[in-house]
Amino acid sequence: MLFASCGVHLLEQAIATARSARPELPLVVVSQPEPLGADWCPYYSHESLAHNLRRCRQSLNGAPIELAIFMLQPANPHRRLQAMAFLLRPRCLLAMNENMGAFEVGFNSALPRHLLWRFNEWRQRLPARPPLFTLWARAAGFVIGLAKPRATPSGSVAPVTGAQRPAGISVVIPSRNGREMLDKMLPAVVQQIGVGEIIVVNNGSSDGSAAMLAARFPSVTVVESAQPLLFPIAVNVGLRAARFSHVCLLNNDMMLAPDFLRRLRHAFDRVPNLFCAAAQIFLPPGLPRQETGKAFLTANPAPSDFPVRCELPIEAEDFTYVLYGSSGCSMYDARRLAQLNGVDETYQPAYVEDLDVGVRAWQQGWPSVFVARAHVVHEHRATMNQLYSKQRLDAMVAAH
Repeated sequence: MLFASCGVHLLEQAIATARSARPELPLVVVSQPEPLGADWCPYYSHESLAHNLRRCRQSLNGAPIELAIFMLQPANPHRRLQAMAFLLRPRCLLAMNENMGAFEVGFNSALPRHLLWRFNEWRQRLPARPPLFTLWARAAGFVIGLAKPRATPSGSVAPVTGAQRPAGISVVIPSRNGREMLDKMLPAVVQQIGVGEIIVVNNGSSDGSAAMLAARFPSVTVVESAQPLLFPIAVNVGLRAARFSHVCLLNNDMMLAPDFLRRLRHAFDRVPNLFCAAAQIFLPPGLPRQETGKAFLTANPAPSDFPVRCELPIEAEDFTYVLYGSSGCSMYDARRLAQLNGVDETYQPAYVEDLDVGVRAWQQGWPSVFVARAHVVHEHRATMNQLYSKQRLDAMVAAH
């Protein structure tokens, strides 16, 4: 058995090396992507170690494991996949590195030297202890957060039970003077919606958005606001109008790839207690990719750094736990989002409200995951750039 805890680019070479070790034996590959030319036992990173082990044992149907090989590629996240090779108790266990060099695992083998090497590698990556100024800045930020006034919501989002909402997707799109952008992005939304509804919160627009929507997209529900609303308030107005079991929040400058809504919705069938399915975000050609949708919390940020970072996805990655999903292209469990009373309207005029609601959901034990195959292209800050300068937008994020 090959426990392929490695990148997709190494999978074919790893299979060939494993097959050559005992060519007379059948080969079973335990991996996340399906291999070519070998029996496959699927490994799902979002499932527990026990569930993956049970699936693996069922695929063996009682047959003993003569030889198991697991990969030791650096910076690989699939530690549980490696552990499965030990727990299945093969008669011989080999560890193979990214160069296809292998050694038998045992305390009379090269294992102790390998573990010492890995330990030193990990120790060198540890961040330095934060200076006294950093500790002071964090303490000051905590006190400021306690003293921060809470905005009065525009109206509470009433908690609902699952039985009160039919299965389907409510797409909510806040839009201010976004006629041209809506004209570009809505055809893909209409094509993909299936059972559900599309709600545009026409947020104090003066560019003829309402007339265009009525003429070109008669199936779209338009919620009118004569006065411009701040972004989190506009989001909550749309949430109160939504009627279905899942809500997808979209900015009007998001261009959806095929199967976008289906892929996000599928995550809720795969991940227990899921709160949010976050899409993979791309930017137009020529722009640096400052956002990906795969958001993590930095362990020891500098005082001047924003503590949240976006990372590039790993090949074949899907359903990785993330800190939160962007409110511009994520899908939520409507019942859980309602129980949190929607997004916090304190964050004015915009930004960080999605981070806040994602963290509050984690505190309830409701995870968010990154759906790498649900793609959008973000025409970055297309609406906000019309309303605020770049300096003001950057200051908003820093202030929150």
